[in-house]
Amino acid sequence: MRDYTAWFADKDPREDGVNFTDPSTKKSFRAGYAMKDVVFRTNHAYDPTINKWVTSHVSEKSDTFVRYLLLKDSFNHYGNNAIGDIEALNITSNVADKGGPSRYHCPTGKDDGINIISALFVPGEERMYAAVEYGSGNNFKTACCGVYLHIDLKQWFARKAEGPTMQSS
Repeated sequence: MRDYTAWFADKDPREDGVNFTDPSTKKSFRAGYAMKDVVFRTNHAYDPTINKWVTSHVSEKSDTFVRYLLLKDSFNHYGNNAIGDIEALNITSNVADKGGPSRYHCPTGKDDGINIISALFVPGEERMYAAVEYGSGNNFKTACCGVYLHIDLKQWFARKAEGPTMQSS
């Protein structure tokens, strides 16, 4: 939304326990499962200001809501244990569209996935992992079914200890 950003914290009350109304069935369903120490979203809006302007509402069976539940269930699976890079990459790739019948397995044949880039950012350590789609035709692979490249971002985020220096002539 232009000129507006909704910032969320863990266990955010705008998300926790919120109900949405399915536009096709007109039935209310629980759509918010905010968690301590976790901030996650898919494509639907939880902020009331943004939600006022939504032109298409999420249904209970929509892909975006199914991915939201998959994120919630994945974080619950790991419980209070800190997760490492492998577990975080597993969650990241599981929620992406693989073009096949399973969210947990990449197709063995033709890949019709639509995941162009899949990324995981580790902000406290200034690093990330990214995968991009590659190939074409029968050799095409969607990003989440490819290789994730580890990228050290410190060189881009490094803060200079000293300011600019002045030279006299």
